[in-house]
Amino acid sequence: MMKLNEKLKTLRLHYGYSQQKLAEKMYISRQAVAKWESGDSIPDYEHLKKIAEIYEIKVDDMMDENMDVFSSLEEKQTMKITKVLIFLCMSLGILMSVLTFTSHLGFIRFFIVPGMLLMITLTIVGIFSYAIKTNDYSMLAGFNEKKEYNYPQLKKMMLTIENMILISAMITLLLYSLNFLIEGLSDTAFNVILLLTFCFNMIVWIAVINKRYKLRIYK
Repeated sequence: MMKLNEKLKTLRLHYGYSQQKLAEKMYISRQAVAKWESGDSIPDYEHLKKIAEIYEIKVDDMMDENMDVFSSLEEKQTMKITKVLIFLCMSLGILMSVLTFTSHLGFIRFFIVPGMLLMITLTIVGIFSYAIKTNDYSMLAGFNEKKEYNYPQLKKMMLTIENMILISAMITLLLYSLNFLIEGLSDTAFNVILLLTFCFNMIVWIAVINKRYKLRIYK
């Protein structure tokens, strides 16, 4: 069982807000937030609605002591991850189909690989950018809302991963362009290998940077 004041503090820490930052988002004083979290006072219904809107949960979930506020967050996280995986699988499927059935289109094929590369890169970078902008890291693999994170370091780690993914994408595009200038239009096998190599490099960079920041992102 978790009381309302405990839920309010847990949610704030989960999203990486300080009491001052949350107070500014709600146009109230920091002291009011502190009193809510200490149990000295209770937010009125309008403030509860605003809190629920910020954290994307239901007011009833906060008021019910038997309700785990993170159950809805975990459900949303699962849905987000599922959508991303479906999108990536569909993208790769479309890539294979397009490369197979457009081998006779000549120069038009030149734009297919850069287009797919851009789609994959923007998807991953978009997810990271959204997490950094909203301080909502719940959709990231391995994120545990029950742990206390050093959010400035977590944000720095995400930005580093973003930059390395963008660099990998530019290098892949450069290799593709150089191959085109030297050999002309590549066959399907080369294009698939090039994109799979990019995906592999992206996974490796994420793993390496995660390991580097592993001890820094926790308090």
